[in-house]
Amino acid sequence: MIALAAGLALPFLMQDPFWVAKQYANWWTSLCIDDRTQWPFETCYRDLWLLLRFYHWPVNYHGYVVIQLLIAAVAAAVCWASRWWAARPRVEVLNTAFGLAVCWMTVCGPSTEGGGYVLVAPTLAWAFLESWRLRSPLWVRGLLLASTVAFTVGVLACLVPRSSEWMAYGPHPLGGLFLLLAIGGESIHRIVAPATKIAAPARTIGYAIGGMYGSSPYKPRAQARGFDKTPRLRSGLVGRKAARR
Repeated sequence: MIALAAGLALPFLMQDPFWVAKQYANWWTSLCIDDRTQWPFETCYRDLWLLLRFYHWPVNYHGYVVIQLLIAAVAAAVCWASRWWAARPRVEVLNTAFGLAVCWMTVCGPSTEGGGYVLVAPTLAWAFLESWRLRSPLWVRGLLLASTVAFTVGVLACLVPRSSEWMAYGPHPLGGLFLLLAIGGESIHRIVAPATKIAAPARTIGYAIGGMYGSSPYKPRAQARGFDKTPRLRSGLVGRKAARR
């Protein structure tokens, strides 16, 4: 919030304040006039609102905004409860927060297009592989499998003629919704049943980069930085004396 406020205030320091205020007013007017909520299914945004419209759910746009805020609030509550109530490891909470954040930004984002779902690719790939490796509950693996199938259909639909008609069925938001339910549901399951060992939802990109260089969040900081305190025999006279002892 501080960074957002600073970004909005910075133009007033760089240009004429009256001109900047007029630009903000014009931007707000254009935002209010440009209503894209009722665009045709072939060209509209690929978000949860597309699914609600296409499958005739009795929810108007104001109700959809409430759903967006509720999902965001639940995601924040899950992250808070994972850390401070269930006392889950810090890395696990970061993984959960990352997965829920990218799912919300795509499924419930304000202007999500099909290409934007590349954000969930690292989360889905790792969550899918880890769920089968650690034998997560069947419903978690089922949701992740359904998410993978939906995204695969979305990619294959781009290879056929009149692909926009196939996109109207919402394979991208369906895949993102399945992934959101899998990560959120598994996180809630860990909170209410902390003794049950199940897979973490996904590794963050930082974890993957750290693994490339031989460091892991699960290692102690001293070892991750290269300071291994394990005693070793040194060469020379000191090493021979230590060996005799």
